[in-house]
Amino acid sequence: MPPGTTERLRAQVMVLELLRRTGALLGPSEGAVFAESESAEVGVAERRPVAIVIDDEPSVRGVCCGVLTKAGWEAHAAASGAEGLALARRLDARIAVVDMTMPDMNGVETAAELRRLRPELPILYMSGYAGGFASGQLPPEGTNGFLYKPFTPAQLLQAMGEALELQGRPPREA
Repeated sequence: MPPGTTERLRAQVMVLELLRRTGALLGPSEGAVFAESESAEVGVAERRPVAIVIDDEPSVRGVCCGVLTKAGWEAHAAASGAEGLALARRLDARIAVVDMTMPDMNGVETAAELRRLRPELPILYMSGYAGGFASGQLPPEGTNGFLYKPFTPAQLLQAMGEALELQGRPPREA
């Protein structure tokens, strides 16, 4: 088995269990908008805070976006760093949740480009690998948090709230 396969399988099992428990449905993945709402009283679109979830695993993207949607966010999913950067260029996102280990452009490279495009954007890293960052490697400058997979919906929302507070942006401000 390739290195990390056991951890990845454990994370996938936990994601499937989260889907079962929370009832979150996997929607379309790349660039998908998982939430839009309208105010019944005034008939205009309600402004929800926007989050970008960047992960190469469809199940993780789906669960994260499902949890965020239920929590009142407009969640957009990207399957790669390049897709996440494209979303960051066109959306007024409040936070980016970025997987550390992805093919082509890893989480640190993706975050560096996000910082170049949007220096004020809080970045929350996530990883299913035990070490997260390589042994002895410090998180990149501007890191607003780290979440180990598997995680619960409450842990995701708490980590996002903490990342936003570190950046000086209240979690629910639109």
